Amino acid sequence: MSRTYHIETLTVARSYQDFVQSDWAIKNNFRSLKLNKEMLEKLLKGEIKNLEELKKLRDNLISKNYNEYQSTLNYTAFYTTIYNKEIEDDYAFIDSIFVNQ
Repeated sequence: MSRTYHIETLTVARSYQDFVQSDWAIKNNFRSLKLNKEMLEKLLKGEIKNLEELKKLRDNLISKNYNEYQSTLNYTAFYTTIYNKEIEDDYAFIDSIFVNQ
């Protein structure tokens, strides 16, 4: 059985903001979400099961101390959402996580 693979050419992005705003990322529903260490650790440990839980944690941290939260955003996660017909719901897939400089 032969498979056909489709290759899409990406333009080189100078920053992750450029990537999220690129035609390819927009076409493929990519979004970004800035994370701090606590959010990243819970995500990697599997304590956060979906995008809503991650955003709820973010909102909770913001409500405690916005300035402190803003100063700790050392990571950026790129994700896309895909609709699953079988369960009639969206899945968020984290594609990559970058360390902000």
